[in-house]
Parts: sequence; C-alpha cells; structure tokens
Amino acid sequence: MELTTVGAKSFIAIILGMTLSFVIPIVVALIWKIKKKERTSTILVGAATFLLFALILDQSQNLWDRPHALKLRCHSLWRGMPASLSTHKA
Repeated sequence: MELTTVGAKSFIAIILGMTLSFVIPIVVALIWKIKKKERTSTILVGAATFLLFALILDQSQNLWDRPHALKLRCHSLWRGMPASLSTHKA
C-alpha cells in the first residue's frame, strides 16, 4: 500500500468546507433569531435534537452492518435479508 499526501487544493477545499459547515448554520440561526424574535434556547434545543438523531441513525447503520460488534446473536434472517434483496431476480 502506497501512502500519498493530500494536495494543497484538496486541503484548501477541506478547510473551506469545514468553515462553511460551521459558519452557515450559525449565520442562519442568528438571522432567524433576529427576524422571528426566537429565544436562543429554542435554536439550541433544535440543534441538539438534530445531532442526537444523527448519532442514533449513524449507530443504527452500524448495528445493521455489524451486529456482532454489540455481541448480538447473528440470526440467518438478520444477515440474509440484505443479500436476498440485492440478489433477487425478477
């Protein structure tokens, strides 16, 4: 396996993407707060709810992919379902 470095343009794009992903939601939240006269706690509860459900959905995908990671019994139906769906011929 050959190790390569990240190019300067890729690095700049990564930094720009990270910056925008933080700045845009904050700016939208500030505009919403000023325009709609919302409390800051309302915005923070909404953001926390979004993050909580994003984490739950991410972990549910991990559970589907690797049930043995949580020491769950691996039933044939559990593991065979994705394979049967992908290999089904009409």
